[in-house]
Amino acid sequence: MLEYVKFVPLNLDTMDPNLLSLIIYLTIALIAACSVVAVPALGAMLRCGMGKGKWRRGMRPPGFGGTFRVPFFLLAVLFMIFEIGILMIFPWALAFGWAVEEGVGLFAFVHLAVFALVFVLAIAFAFGSGALDWEG
Repeated sequence: MLEYVKFVPLNLDTMDPNLLSLIIYLTIALIAACSVVAVPALGAMLRCGMGKGKWRRGMRPPGFGGTFRVPFFLLAVLFMIFEIGILMIFPWALAFGWAVEEGVGLFAFVHLAVFALVFVLAIAFAFGSGALDWEG
Protein backbone atom coordinates (compact mmCIF):
# COMPACT_ATOMS: atom_id res chain seq x y z
CA MET A 1 0.00 0.00 0.00
CA LEU A 2 2.87 2.40 0.64
CA GLU A 3 3.97 2.33 -2.99
CA TYR A 4 0.86 4.39 -3.84
CA VAL A 5 1.60 7.05 -1.24
CA LYS A 6 3.66 9.92 -2.58
CA PHE A 7 5.74 11.65 0.06
CA VAL A 8 6.40 15.28 -0.80
CA PRO A 9 9.14 17.15 1.05
CA LEU A 10 8.19 20.39 2.77
CA ASN A 11 8.97 23.47 0.73
CA LEU A 12 8.99 26.48 3.04
CA ASP A 13 8.94 28.96 0.14
CA THR A 14 5.57 27.84 -1.24
CA MET A 15 3.99 26.82 2.09
CA ASP A 16 1.07 28.79 3.45
CA PRO A 17 2.28 30.92 6.40
CA ASN A 18 -0.72 29.82 8.46
CA LEU A 19 0.22 26.18 7.99
CA LEU A 20 3.80 26.89 8.98
CA SER A 21 2.69 28.70 12.13
CA LEU A 22 0.38 25.77 12.95
CA ILE A 23 3.25 23.30 12.56
CA ILE A 24 5.47 25.43 14.81
CA TYR A 25 2.67 25.78 17.39
CA LEU A 26 1.97 22.03 17.43
CA THR A 27 5.69 21.27 17.76
CA ILE A 28 6.02 23.60 20.74
CA ALA A 29 2.85 22.14 22.30
CA LEU A 30 4.17 18.60 21.86
CA ILE A 31 7.52 19.52 23.43
CA ALA A 32 5.74 21.23 26.35
CA ALA A 33 3.43 18.26 26.92
CA CYS A 34 6.30 15.78 26.86
CA SER A 35 8.38 17.91 29.22
CA VAL A 36 5.49 18.21 31.69
CA VAL A 37 5.47 14.42 31.93
CA ALA A 38 9.20 13.72 31.62
CA VAL A 39 10.74 16.34 33.91
CA PRO A 40 8.89 15.35 37.11
CA ALA A 41 9.46 11.65 36.40
CA LEU A 42 13.16 12.26 35.86
CA GLY A 43 13.34 14.42 38.99
CA ALA A 44 11.63 11.73 41.05
CA MET A 45 14.01 9.07 39.78
CA LEU A 46 17.04 11.21 40.60
CA ARG A 47 15.71 12.29 44.01
CA CYS A 48 14.89 8.75 45.14
CA GLY A 49 18.09 7.29 43.74
CA MET A 50 16.14 4.84 41.63
CA GLY A 51 18.00 1.61 41.08
CA LYS A 52 20.47 2.14 43.93
CA GLY A 53 18.62 0.95 47.00
CA LYS A 54 17.23 -2.25 48.44
CA TRP A 55 13.67 -1.07 47.85
CA ARG A 56 14.03 -2.03 44.23
CA ARG A 57 13.69 -5.63 45.35
CA GLY A 58 10.36 -5.15 47.10
CA MET A 59 10.85 -2.61 49.89
CA ARG A 60 9.07 0.72 49.67
CA PRO A 61 11.26 3.73 48.88
CA PRO A 62 11.66 6.35 51.61
CA GLY A 63 9.13 9.14 51.44
CA PHE A 64 6.25 7.10 50.04
CA GLY A 65 4.41 6.52 53.32
CA GLY A 66 2.43 9.76 53.46
CA THR A 67 -1.13 10.36 52.44
CA PHE A 68 -2.35 12.99 50.04
CA ARG A 69 -5.31 15.17 50.83
CA VAL A 70 -8.11 14.75 48.33
CA PRO A 71 -9.41 18.36 48.51
CA PHE A 72 -6.11 19.61 47.09
CA PHE A 73 -6.45 17.44 43.98
CA LEU A 74 -10.16 18.19 43.60
CA LEU A 75 -9.45 21.91 43.76
CA ALA A 76 -6.62 21.53 41.24
CA VAL A 77 -8.87 19.67 38.79
CA LEU A 78 -11.65 22.24 39.20
CA PHE A 79 -9.14 25.02 38.63
CA MET A 80 -8.00 23.39 35.39
CA ILE A 81 -11.58 22.93 34.18
CA PHE A 82 -12.55 26.52 34.92
CA GLU A 83 -9.29 27.82 33.48
CA ILE A 84 -10.05 26.04 30.21
CA GLY A 85 -13.50 27.63 30.29
CA ILE A 86 -11.97 31.07 30.62
CA LEU A 87 -9.56 30.29 27.79
CA MET A 88 -12.55 29.48 25.57
CA ILE A 89 -13.88 33.01 26.04
CA PHE A 90 -10.69 34.67 24.75
CA PRO A 91 -10.92 33.48 21.10
CA TRP A 92 -14.62 34.32 21.13
CA ALA A 93 -13.79 37.88 22.18
CA LEU A 94 -11.30 38.16 19.33
CA ALA A 95 -13.78 36.87 16.76
CA PHE A 96 -16.73 38.90 18.01
CA GLY A 97 -15.78 41.95 15.93
CA TRP A 98 -15.75 39.81 12.81
CA ALA A 99 -19.11 38.28 13.78
CA VAL A 100 -20.67 41.74 14.10
CA GLU A 101 -19.33 42.73 10.66
CA GLU A 102 -20.77 39.55 9.13
CA GLY A 103 -24.17 40.16 10.67
CA VAL A 104 -24.15 37.27 13.13
CA GLY A 105 -23.25 39.33 16.18
CA LEU A 106 -26.49 38.58 18.01
CA PHE A 107 -26.06 34.84 17.45
CA ALA A 108 -22.47 35.01 18.71
CA PHE A 109 -23.54 37.00 21.75
CA VAL A 110 -26.33 34.54 22.61
CA HIS A 111 -23.86 31.68 22.12
CA LEU A 112 -21.45 33.18 24.65
CA ALA A 113 -24.29 34.05 27.03
CA VAL A 114 -25.38 30.41 27.12
CA PHE A 115 -21.76 29.32 27.63
CA ALA A 116 -21.31 31.84 30.45
CA LEU A 117 -24.58 30.73 32.06
CA VAL A 118 -23.48 27.09 32.07
CA PHE A 119 -20.09 28.19 33.40
CA VAL A 120 -21.65 30.18 36.26
CA LEU A 121 -24.03 27.32 37.08
CA ALA A 122 -21.06 24.92 37.24
CA ILE A 123 -19.23 27.22 39.65
CA ALA A 124 -22.38 27.60 41.75
CA PHE A 125 -22.82 23.81 41.84
CA ALA A 126 -19.18 23.28 42.84
CA PHE A 127 -19.51 25.90 45.57
CA GLY A 128 -22.83 24.53 46.78
CA SER A 129 -21.61 20.93 46.93
CA GLY A 130 -18.58 21.96 49.00
CA ALA A 131 -16.00 21.14 46.34
CA LEU A 132 -14.35 24.53 46.84
CA ASP A 133 -14.21 24.08 50.62
CA TRP A 134 -10.62 23.53 51.63
CA GLU A 135 -11.48 21.85 54.92
CA GLY A 136 -14.28 19.76 53.30
